[in-house]
Amino acid sequence: MTNEKDISRKPPGSEEMDRAVISCMMQLPDTAIEAAVEILKASDFLTGHCAYLFDLIVSRHTNGHPVDAVSLAAHLIDQGRIADIGGAFVLSEISTTVSAPSAVRSYCEDVAAASRRRTVAKIATRMDVLAYDGPDDWREQMGQLIRELDTAMVASRKAKLIPVKDVLLEYVDRLMGSVETEIDPAVATGIVGLDELLSGGIRREYILIGGRQGHGKTLLAMQMAGKLAFSGRRGLIIGYEMTALQIVMRDIARESGIPLDKVMGRSPLNTQGDINYVQGMIEKMAKAWDIHYTESPYITLEGVASHARNLHRKKPLDFLVIDYLQLVPKAQRTGERADQALKTVSEEAERIRKELGCTLIAPVQLNDDGQIRDARSILDAPQVFLRIEMDTENNEDGIEVATDTGRIRCLKNRFGTSNRAVAVKRNGPLQRFEDNEDAPAEGGSERKRKSSEYGKGSSDRWKKR
Repeated sequence: MTNEKDISRKPPGSEEMDRAVISCMMQLPDTAIEAAVEILKASDFLTGHCAYLFDLIVSRHTNGHPVDAVSLAAHLIDQGRIADIGGAFVLSEISTTVSAPSAVRSYCEDVAAASRRRTVAKIATRMDVLAYDGPDDWREQMGQLIRELDTAMVASRKAKLIPVKDVLLEYVDRLMGSVETEIDPAVATGIVGLDELLSGGIRREYILIGGRQGHGKTLLAMQMAGKLAFSGRRGLIIGYEMTALQIVMRDIARESGIPLDKVMGRSPLNTQGDINYVQGMIEKMAKAWDIHYTESPYITLEGVASHARNLHRKKPLDFLVIDYLQLVPKAQRTGERADQALKTVSEEAERIRKELGCTLIAPVQLNDDGQIRDARSILDAPQVFLRIEMDTENNEDGIEVATDTGRIRCLKNRFGTSNRAVAVKRNGPLQRFEDNEDAPAEGGSERKRKSSEYGKGSSDRWKKR
């Protein structure tokens, strides 16, 4: 049984808080109204008459009419609405509520915070009722309420208006600070050829990594994450297939140069020196890395956003890895196809990235033709699309498997489609991709020709998009 609700509890907010905002708007219309509109909307007010006055003052000021107490009273009397706010004397009281109208933003933030708490309380009440007395599909409805709750918890209610001149001045400040400093500094991937294709390396953009199963999508994503971490970037990794420990052991192998089987304990470390070296690398990573992991196969994109925002509020989040997009639980709407659902996931992930101003690295599964499974339209959202094309051969059972040589092809980057590739080799024991300087030109051998036919026609289709 649920606890009986305490009906004596008052909702967050107060009439005094609402009146303070309206008072500022009446006293300093040229500055306070603009500030209030940036932060609030009428529904944020607890009291109905203040919500009505908010809309009225904004409308009159926009049309060039005065918004002092006398003018507002005259207008309300003409409209027969003066009684709706309690009479002309109420306007007079409101106009003198605050003595420092220049503090309007502080008053507005208080009202907005109270509004969010009321919204959260309403959603929580609905969740309580649904959990105890919900229908058979209560889980689906609960998921929708969780998404509403996450939206309500976001601090920013409206997009801030940014004058272009402020952006220009900020750019000049950065430029004059040091001619050697990039505005958006890149972090090298550790693969020289790939860094050349990316004009320096990883930047704050959406990087989609495509590859067939077993071709190294996660390996490349985690290699990039490790480089970002050692550069001082703060990150969040969403792992749908591996636990945090499994990911970390692969990180240790890559960064220490000790084979993965030894790091995992499948074979013993040879010397005390190796043991000391691994311990030293672990201490270095523990000190330098600021990364958080999740390992739930059930976390939705809304849950990802919630984790990312919570981390970002404490300290800016620099990168987000979602491994991989097809595994993100999708709440398909009625009539929505799987490809549409995946496209939605990609677009929503990009919105999260843009909101936080971070790097997004997201592997995605490709089919045997080198196309993205379920949705090619997913390519609209990312700024960079890398496709891993490993060479293949048949094993003893006649099954086609990936080898440790191939290429990473850049089909989309910030400067447009390039369709250029860099030859790479996969170092499985050390969990990283490396430049393959010994590789012949593309199509220079039978194995290479087989690999170059992988996804044949896909780049042409991409160019037609």
